[in-house]
Amino acid sequence: MDAFEDAVSFRSNVSLKVPNSTDISPLPPLTGVYRFDYLAKLLVICAGAFCSIFSAVIFRRPVMYKNIAAAYLLSVISISDSCYLISAFVLGLERLQCGIALPNGVCQAVLYASHVLRCLCTWLIVSLAFFSYMYISRAGRAQKHFRSVHCKVVVAWQGLFAGMAFLHLTWMTGVETGMCFPFFGLYFSALVVMEKIETFIVVILPDVLLFVVCSLSFYICIRRSYFKAATTRQTYIPNASEIRPFHLQEGDREEAASQQQDRFPLSGEDAVFHLKIPIAVCTLHFVLSLPQHAIQIRINVLQLMYGDFEYSPSTEENYLHDVFHVVSLTKFVMNCIVYALLSATFRANVKALLLPSRCWRPFTTMTNAIETPSVADESVGTRTTVLAPDADNADTQSVMDDV
Repeated sequence: MDAFEDAVSFRSNVSLKVPNSTDISPLPPLTGVYRFDYLAKLLVICAGAFCSIFSAVIFRRPVMYKNIAAAYLLSVISISDSCYLISAFVLGLERLQCGIALPNGVCQAVLYASHVLRCLCTWLIVSLAFFSYMYISRAGRAQKHFRSVHCKVVVAWQGLFAGMAFLHLTWMTGVETGMCFPFFGLYFSALVVMEKIETFIVVILPDVLLFVVCSLSFYICIRRSYFKAATTRQTYIPNASEIRPFHLQEGDREEAASQQQDRFPLSGEDAVFHLKIPIAVCTLHFVLSLPQHAIQIRINVLQLMYGDFEYSPSTEENYLHDVFHVVSLTKFVMNCIVYALLSATFRANVKALLLPSRCWRPFTTMTNAIETPSVADESVGTRTTVLAPDADNADTQSVMDDV
């Protein structure tokens, strides 16, 4: 909820309580350096919203990620991130007093709904990474490992995340306060402690637990060589009832080939690809959010020890908090870079989009001639390069012109 913190108040030591209708005190206008810093944050938020929408678009294309089940959830996460950042951007425009005023509670409702949706999709991605391994290891091992400690840890993790989402919805639902911390309008010391605990549960704990569980899952998969069975193809011997005549129609052949392909486990490369995108995205989010989380935990702990009125963050802490907040927002921009680096298909489509067929025809012809598989003699070790069809046709045409 870092973007919402800065959208409501510029400094992190100011509470997130939304005042009641009887006690409305407008925030002072931002001037000078503070206004410039706030504009820089809004630019980062706007760029993050654009990249989140772009990520959602590329993950909804089945041609690129048709074999990745987690791609659909990553698309939903990107959509929730874009809604979250757009709402924070609108709140930031209200803070800058740009003449934009929405009904009270609209942006807050979008912020909290998108955040809860993101939490649910996150632990679903963790479960998909786990069950992708179960699909790779086939039913024999799945029955054994469903009763293992690893499976119980994943189920407990899902229950914990569902509980946090329930608390998040319960504590952040209200009418008079505009769906923002309804129970914290009453100034009790116990509720102040609950506010700090809620910030830790909703903001910091999901990133930490997600990083730990994803790292543990990936370590167990590599350590126990779960991909070893997937790297070797198993020979399938059909039963007598499954043997068909050889004179099959074209549709029957395709259906038989697809059924036989379904019986085979995924290859080792596909298995790693099922896991490396969610793990890379979650690790990136955690690493970029870690410095700000560390400062926020320190401020919360000191305020719980000495009280909110006796301890106030220094100027240096506020400045570092703002800087690391901008760094943490770059995780939305880095998503596109991670997706592009992890997907060879996406890079190929971008290259085909940026390289026109006519202007770059000599370059593509040369590339095809170089990258065409060559005929190699294993006994001698010689290698003969096969020209591309376009280059061969061009040479033939030039010979005919000379004649």
